[in-house]
Amino acid sequence: MRKEVAQEWRIKMLIHKMQLPMDTLDVRKIKLPFISVAEAREHILKIETQYGIPCAWYQTDVHNMSTDIQNEFYLMAIGTGHDWGDRIGKENYLGTALLYDDTLVLHYFLTEI
Repeated sequence: MRKEVAQEWRIKMLIHKMQLPMDTLDVRKIKLPFISVAEAREHILKIETQYGIPCAWYQTDVHNMSTDIQNEFYLMAIGTGHDWGDRIGKENYLGTALLYDDTLVLHYFLTEI
Protein backbone atom coordinates (compact mmCIF):
# COMPACT_ATOMS: atom_id res chain seq x y z
CA MET A 1 0.00 0.00 0.00
CA ARG A 2 2.81 2.45 0.80
CA LYS A 3 4.37 1.87 -2.59
CA GLU A 4 1.08 2.72 -4.31
CA VAL A 5 0.74 5.94 -2.33
CA ALA A 6 4.34 6.94 -3.12
CA GLN A 7 3.82 6.27 -6.83
CA GLU A 8 0.58 8.29 -6.78
CA TRP A 9 2.38 11.30 -5.24
CA ARG A 10 5.23 11.09 -7.73
CA ILE A 11 2.83 11.14 -10.62
CA LYS A 12 0.60 13.94 -9.38
CA MET A 13 2.92 16.62 -8.02
CA LEU A 14 5.52 18.57 -9.97
CA ILE A 15 7.60 21.24 -8.21
CA HIS A 16 8.81 24.28 -10.16
CA LYS A 17 11.29 27.01 -9.25
CA MET A 18 11.36 30.59 -10.49
CA GLN A 19 13.82 33.35 -9.74
CA LEU A 20 12.39 36.48 -8.16
CA PRO A 21 13.36 40.15 -8.57
CA MET A 22 16.37 41.27 -6.53
CA ASP A 23 15.65 45.00 -6.39
CA THR A 24 13.06 46.91 -4.42
CA LEU A 25 10.18 48.41 -6.37
CA ASP A 26 10.81 45.92 -9.19
CA VAL A 27 7.70 44.83 -11.10
CA ARG A 28 7.76 41.94 -13.57
CA LYS A 29 5.14 40.41 -15.80
CA ILE A 30 5.24 36.62 -15.37
CA LYS A 31 3.26 33.63 -16.64
CA LEU A 32 2.03 30.97 -14.25
CA PRO A 33 -0.23 27.93 -14.75
CA PHE A 34 -2.91 29.27 -12.41
CA ILE A 35 -6.25 30.97 -12.97
CA SER A 36 -6.03 33.52 -10.14
CA VAL A 37 -3.73 35.04 -7.53
CA ALA A 38 -5.56 33.03 -4.87
CA GLU A 39 -4.85 29.78 -6.68
CA ALA A 40 -1.18 30.71 -7.20
CA ARG A 41 -0.80 31.55 -3.49
CA GLU A 42 -2.22 28.15 -2.56
CA HIS A 43 0.50 26.44 -4.59
CA ILE A 44 3.52 28.47 -3.41
CA LEU A 45 5.59 26.19 -1.20
CA LYS A 46 8.44 28.46 -0.17
CA ILE A 47 10.21 31.72 -0.89
CA GLU A 48 13.88 31.81 0.05
CA THR A 49 17.27 32.71 -1.34
CA GLN A 50 19.38 30.08 -3.08
CA TYR A 51 23.00 31.07 -3.72
CA GLY A 52 22.03 34.66 -2.91
CA ILE A 53 19.18 34.78 -5.45
CA PRO A 54 15.57 34.96 -4.24
CA CYS A 55 13.47 32.09 -5.57
CA ALA A 56 9.94 30.76 -5.25
CA TRP A 57 9.04 27.09 -5.34
CA TYR A 58 5.52 26.14 -6.30
CA GLN A 59 3.71 22.92 -7.10
CA THR A 60 1.35 21.91 -9.85
CA ASP A 61 -0.87 18.87 -10.17
CA VAL A 62 0.24 17.07 -13.31
CA HIS A 63 -3.17 15.48 -13.95
CA ASN A 64 -5.20 18.66 -13.54
CA MET A 65 -2.73 21.01 -15.20
CA SER A 66 -3.47 22.02 -18.74
CA THR A 67 -0.51 23.17 -20.79
CA ASP A 68 -2.79 25.83 -22.27
CA ILE A 69 -3.24 27.59 -18.91
CA GLN A 70 -0.54 30.24 -18.66
CA ASN A 71 -2.00 33.39 -17.17
CA GLU A 72 -0.06 36.61 -16.80
CA PHE A 73 0.43 38.25 -13.42
CA TYR A 74 2.48 41.10 -12.03
CA LEU A 75 5.13 40.03 -9.53
CA MET A 76 6.31 42.87 -7.30
CA ALA A 77 9.27 43.13 -4.96
CA ILE A 78 8.71 45.75 -2.28
CA GLY A 79 11.35 46.69 0.25
CA THR A 80 10.52 47.22 3.90
CA GLY A 81 9.35 50.81 4.41
CA HIS A 82 8.31 51.46 0.82
CA ASP A 83 4.71 52.55 0.28
CA TRP A 84 2.70 51.02 -2.55
CA GLY A 85 -0.62 52.50 -1.53
CA ASP A 86 -3.80 50.46 -1.80
CA ARG A 87 -2.98 48.57 -5.02
CA ILE A 88 -1.83 45.49 -3.12
CA GLY A 89 -2.87 43.90 0.14
CA LYS A 90 -2.26 40.88 2.29
CA GLU A 91 -4.25 38.73 -0.14
CA ASN A 92 -1.48 39.35 -2.71
CA TYR A 93 1.43 38.50 -0.38
CA LEU A 94 3.63 35.54 -1.37
CA GLY A 95 6.53 35.73 1.07
CA THR A 96 9.71 37.51 2.13
CA ALA A 97 13.38 37.00 1.32
CA LEU A 98 16.52 38.44 2.91
CA LEU A 99 19.33 39.48 0.55
CA TYR A 100 22.87 40.87 0.75
CA ASP A 101 23.74 39.44 4.17
CA ASP A 102 20.25 40.31 5.43
CA THR A 103 20.65 44.03 4.71
CA LEU A 104 17.81 44.09 2.18
CA VAL A 105 14.39 42.65 2.99
CA LEU A 106 12.10 42.17 -0.01
CA HIS A 107 8.43 41.27 0.29
CA TYR A 108 6.90 39.64 -2.79
CA PHE A 109 3.36 40.27 -4.01
CA LEU A 110 1.39 38.88 -6.94
CA THR A 111 -1.43 40.77 -8.64
CA GLU A 112 -3.63 40.08 -11.62
CA ILE A 113 -3.07 42.15 -14.72
